[in-house]
Amino acid sequence: LRLELEAPSPPCAVLEPRGAMASSSSAPNINTLRMLAATGDVHMQLALAERLREASEFAEARDLVERAADAGHAVAQLTLGNWLARGECGIPQDLSRAVQLYTRAAEQGHALSQEHLALFYAKGMGVAQDKGRAVQWYTTAAERGSAVAQYNLAICYFLGDGVAQNWGKAVHWFTKAAEQGDARARIGLAKQALAPPSAQRGVGGCIDVSTGVRYASLC
Repeated sequence: LRLELEAPSPPCAVLEPRGAMASSSSAPNINTLRMLAATGDVHMQLALAERLREASEFAEARDLVERAADAGHAVAQLTLGNWLARGECGIPQDLSRAVQLYTRAAEQGHALSQEHLALFYAKGMGVAQDKGRAVQWYTTAAERGSAVAQYNLAICYFLGDGVAQNWGKAVHWFTKAAEQGDARARIGLAKQALAPPSAQRGVGGCIDVSTGVRYASLC
């Protein structure tokens, strides 16, 4: 069983408009979003920023997101952090500043930001590598229901990476992720449960065969 850390999905700054507009078959255009954003609705401001980014109107997009991030909005902090991490929206890549923004959002309890921060600590990107801190943030996000964090935390326990090896806890978090539909967690559980004892590395003994068969059928 080959296991690797899973990168979080890129966040989308666009949040569905509330009310009647949410059921519309067509997304609002930039002018409509400008009017909605002018009311002070941060969600609409971020939706406008994403639309502007897609239109390569980077300066205005950055201004909207930076102001929301400075005001403490976690999604804006995550979005700006990702732009910095990838060097997008006309912003030079700056991994260190990205980590700072992820940290601000993560400390507000934003699970996707916690996933990103954990991965950056695990890989030593923009911050000194600290696998113990990575496990702490994976744990926080996993307990908030993040399937990616649950999968990555399971890997940490499986390999003893940043935390004492514990196959029981590895199975616990693989199962949590699998129950949310994480394909790699399901495959891992199925392989371990159905593998010969000599290939189970201790984990298979924590999983009954019927569970392995069930996850195999879902893969």
